[in-house]
Amino acid sequence: MKPYEADGITILHGDCLKVLPTLEENSVHAVITDPPYGISSNVVIRRNSNPGKFRGKDINYNFGKWDAFPDDAAFWKFTEAWMTECARVLVPGGTFFAFFDRDRVNGAARFLRGLGFKGIHYLAWIKTNPVPQVRKVKWANGWEIAFLMVKDGGKRSYQYAEGHHPDYWITPIVAGKERSPHPTQKPLIIGLDVVRWWTTHDATILDPFAGSGSTGCAAAIEGMSFVGIEREREYSDIAEARIAWWMKHPNGPDADARKPLLEKMSEIEK
Repeated sequence: MKPYEADGITILHGDCLKVLPTLEENSVHAVITDPPYGISSNVVIRRNSNPGKFRGKDINYNFGKWDAFPDDAAFWKFTEAWMTECARVLVPGGTFFAFFDRDRVNGAARFLRGLGFKGIHYLAWIKTNPVPQVRKVKWANGWEIAFLMVKDGGKRSYQYAEGHHPDYWITPIVAGKERSPHPTQKPLIIGLDVVRWWTTHDATILDPFAGSGSTGCAAAIEGMSFVGIEREREYSDIAEARIAWWMKHPNGPDADARKPLLEKMSEIEK
């Protein structure tokens, strides 16, 4: 499949384990991603038939084959392979940021230390509107974890002049016109903050699991170069449409301008 290319933005279609080895060593300045980490399940919460206050659309936790692993060994084999390639293409001093599984995040950090990364920030996305706990068996899952490290051997790109920033975000789950069919879409503000604080304006940003393109949108808004890799065609189509829109409207959404994008997303969702 032909790559999507426009004004410094590139989306490569394919398995990142096959695509990453084709990228040059020390060719990107930041890796910002939300990889598969095996949290998908066959659970479906039936909210449509719920007569109470939590009535709504059913919640399907089966995200697809891209988030399924037969066992823990298969997960770590996959994870260590893509992390090794990302370490190879990242410049010394470059930033590595990833959402991750809470139970495995320390293992990921230890592995990157072995590849020459240093320092670590544990970061939290605190959701103001988490999915309700309709089963009445535990508290609602209201936050997700990410971590950030820097590749040794060069000056880090932290932009202190951007001002103070805590190690968390408090923001809603993506909804409304910005919501895409991707099941694990993250708020754009998170990618924007990582880009603004942890890269430079001439940076090239890599997302080996581009998904709906949120990292690419952040790069486009800031006028930076971006390389995204996405295996699933339906998601790469969404990413291309979203990024193309933000490249034309970096200052924010406009209902009329967003109409073609929304129609494209609706078509894909069908």
